[in-house]
Amino acid sequence: MQTLKSRIKIYFFLLGLTWRASKKLVLALIATGVSQILRLLINVFIPKYLIDGLSAGLELKNYIIWGLFLLFSNVVLARIPGFSMAFAKSTLREVGDYFSYFMAEKVMDLDFSYMEDKEYIGLKEQADFLLVYMRPHVSMIIYSIDLMKAAGVVLSVLAIALSFSLPLLLILLLLVLIQMQQGRRSVRAVNRFVQALKVYNAKIMARVRFAHYPDKQMDARLLCREAFFSDRYYDVIKETLKDMEAVDRQQGLSLGVIAAINVIGEALCYAYTAIRAVSNLLGPQISLGSFAMYVSALTQFNANFVQLSMSTMNLSNSIAIAEPLYEFMTLPRKKTGAVEEIDFKLLPPEEAAALKLRQEVETSTVEPQPVPDAIEELRFEGVYFKYPAGSEYVLRDFSAVIRRGEKISIVGLNGAGKTTVVKLLMRLYTPQAGTIKLNGIDIQSFEVEEYQAKVSVIFQDYKLFNLSIAENIACVKDYDPERIAAVLKEVGLDAAVAALPQGVDSILGKDLVVGGIELSGGERQKIAIARALYKNAELVILDEPTSALDPKSEAEIYENFYQLTANRTAIFISHRLSSSLFCDKILLLQDGRVQDFDTHQKLMQKTDSLYYKMFTTQQQNYLLE
Repeated sequence: MQTLKSRIKIYFFLLGLTWRASKKLVLALIATGVSQILRLLINVFIPKYLIDGLSAGLELKNYIIWGLFLLFSNVVLARIPGFSMAFAKSTLREVGDYFSYFMAEKVMDLDFSYMEDKEYIGLKEQADFLLVYMRPHVSMIIYSIDLMKAAGVVLSVLAIALSFSLPLLLILLLLVLIQMQQGRRSVRAVNRFVQALKVYNAKIMARVRFAHYPDKQMDARLLCREAFFSDRYYDVIKETLKDMEAVDRQQGLSLGVIAAINVIGEALCYAYTAIRAVSNLLGPQISLGSFAMYVSALTQFNANFVQLSMSTMNLSNSIAIAEPLYEFMTLPRKKTGAVEEIDFKLLPPEEAAALKLRQEVETSTVEPQPVPDAIEELRFEGVYFKYPAGSEYVLRDFSAVIRRGEKISIVGLNGAGKTTVVKLLMRLYTPQAGTIKLNGIDIQSFEVEEYQAKVSVIFQDYKLFNLSIAENIACVKDYDPERIAAVLKEVGLDAAVAALPQGVDSILGKDLVVGGIELSGGERQKIAIARALYKNAELVILDEPTSALDPKSEAEIYENFYQLTANRTAIFISHRLSSSLFCDKILLLQDGRVQDFDTHQKLMQKTDSLYYKMFTTQQQNYLLE
């Protein structure tokens, strides 16, 4: 449940983002609120002046001047909201796009560990859902203007009412407090719905991902009955609508009570003011002009206090709904290098004791350093690592040295920690113990982007974008056409791309443009490899990028890649061991530890080793020599 303090934080945060997205929109809506306040006040005071002028002998010229002012001000002030709302409607889509941009900006700024945490992925999906379907930031601005207008009128009229009759004002305030209590009941109902909505949204997104995403369609169509997922999708929708109906009922009840009290308040205002206009029974008798002013003011007070209550309720509802968006946008950016302490309880007693002793001896601070121009040596020293939500260490006392120009194949069974080594080397995560050094310098000393520019990596689950082939390879708009042609030739894709109607300018995928192309799995992986070559980095890492290729094609890719990276350091990771034949050394990982680190020929002499068993098994299946 949100506190008043947390609601205020959410409100001003979203208001700040909206201001960044469109200052003109915020100013236009404020102009709407101010114009409505001015119009109401003019219509309260000017008629009193004109009516009292009848008995005071006001000159005709003054009647004409003030009458024209009343007419002109109403015409002008009445048109401002129309212009402002028309401008707002044309700008709201742009504001929504800006919020999506802010979301993307936030995602790129967050530490990578968030992107592999289910809790935070769920939070991001909730934020996306809100931006697309509920747009609380938009409703928040609109209700803010309504609230500002109502509050301005109430405060202005409050001064008039206070000078007229304190008892009547107190009665009206009592009625307003009852109305506000009804509004709070509605807010509590919305808060309960928001908490349930988080669960519903997670269920809906899970079903949408499976039933509607293209890569799931084969399973959805062939393995499941036609209505299998649509039925479950609508079951969740029905649950959501049922809870929404409960909220609507509470809001309807609250608004009904508020409207009834509003009628009672207006009746009291008319009765009390009428008595004061014809007698001095309840106080000094007032003029006809004062009667008109006080009736107008008091009814405006009552109506606008109702509007104030409703606007507060609606604004509070929008803020409550926006909570997941606020939570995601205010996630702290984890500073690279700041990691959790080693959990010695997860290690065997002897290993924990040895690690404690080593940490006591090795006390060092990380000072900022420039990244060396050339990578002469990479050294892992006693690295321990577990994922934030993990219950055991993926790497334990991992140590290895890779020298310039070496081609290293990292192999092991599933879950051995091969990809984790790459993530640590790329500084997507930081080890809890031990260090990774480049030319003897802890890589945590380097500025992240500058360091990552020295490394090219292709992961197994690489992604291509709905951009041209050239842009997918270069990842920039201003690319070098000659270099694009060269890397396409190096991966054996030059002829296939040249045969396309638009060549390297062909758009991948058909989601965004008509005429986009679809590539085979093997062609897509060659594009990913070409991307790594185009970067021309000191260190190149292939983390199972050839998994969709047949063994023969994979072996050809690795053989070519060995030649292409002749003057660079390269690390290959693959379940299939064809890469081992072309590498200088093979690093065998088992249970997070280095079991062997030697040449293929020497490892094959250990006939009882895991590497020997893995290689000979695959040799029989794939006829490796």
